[in-house]
Amino acid sequence: MGVQMPGVLERSEGASAFEALRSNPNAELKWRLDDAQGRPAAAMWHANDLELSEAALEEVRLTYHIAGSTRVDSIHQGRRACAGVKARSLAITGPGSYEWRLHGTLDFAQLYLWPDSSGEEESTLAIKPMPAYFRNALGAKDPWIEGLFLMLLSYPLEEGHRRAELLRGMHEKIVEHLHLRYSTLDRPSGVSRLTVQGGLSSEVLRRVQQEMAEHLSDPLRVSDLARLCGCSESHFYRAFKESAGRSPYQYLLDLRVQVARDQLAKSDVPISEIGRNVGFPNAAKFSAAFADRQGVTPSAYRRLNSISS
Repeated sequence: MGVQMPGVLERSEGASAFEALRSNPNAELKWRLDDAQGRPAAAMWHANDLELSEAALEEVRLTYHIAGSTRVDSIHQGRRACAGVKARSLAITGPGSYEWRLHGTLDFAQLYLWPDSSGEEESTLAIKPMPAYFRNALGAKDPWIEGLFLMLLSYPLEEGHRRAELLRGMHEKIVEHLHLRYSTLDRPSGVSRLTVQGGLSSEVLRRVQQEMAEHLSDPLRVSDLARLCGCSESHFYRAFKESAGRSPYQYLLDLRVQVARDQLAKSDVPISEIGRNVGFPNAAKFSAAFADRQGVTPSAYRRLNSISS
C-alpha cells in the first residue's frame, strides 16, 4: 500500500484499532502478529496525515512511537486532547470509543491485548484477559514498556515466530505492569482496585472472601477470583497472600474447617455429610485438614464440643 502525499487527512474507521488503521490509505502496514483466534496481537506501521474513528474498542492498545515527530488530536468520552508526539514516547488506551487525527509522519508499533482469549494452545500466541479500566496515557515515558517494544523490534522481519514467543512469555508481566501503573481511580461504582503496595485493598479483600464463602463447596478457581479483581492470576495470588497472610487455597481450607467446626458443635448432621457440604471430596481429606488445624479429628471435636453433650 503506498502512502499518499502529506497534508490531507485521510479518514477511516474500524471496530478495532488495527482495522481502523488497515483501512486507511495513509497507513502502511510493515508487519503483524495474530493470536490463535486470528485477531491482531502486534503490528508495525508507517503513517502520515490520517483521521481514525474507532467506535467501540474492546482491546487495550499500547503504541510505541519509533520515529517521527507529529501532533495528535484525540477525542475520548467527549474529552479532547492534543499532544506533540515524539520518538520513544508511548500511548496507552483502554477499551472505549476514540477519534484520532494525526498531523505529520510517524513510524510506530502497537500491541493489542484482548479481554477474552485465555486458555489458548501453547503453540499459538496466547493472549489472556486484561483488566478493564485504565488511565489513558498519550506521549508517556515508560522505560519498562519501551524495553519490551525494543526487544520486539530487534528481530528481523522474517522472525515473526520469535516475536510471538516473546509476547507469549511476557504477557502476564505486561498485564501486571499495566494494572499497577495505569489502572484508573475514577472507575464505575462497585469496581475496586489493587493497592499499589501489592496487596488487596480492604474492599477487594472482603469481596473475594465473600465470594469464597458463598461458594465454599466449589473447587477453588484462582482464575475466577483474579477476574473478579481485574488482574492476572499470579498477581492476584501474590496480592491475596500479602493481604490475608496465606495463599487463597490455605485460606479456603481454613474457612471450610471453621464452618465445619460450627456445624459439628451445633448439629447432629453426619460428619461425612458436613465434610461434603463444606467442599471436601472425601472423609479422609476432611479429617486430615480438620486435624491439622484443630489438633483433633472431626469426631473427637464433636464429642468435646457438642452443645447437646
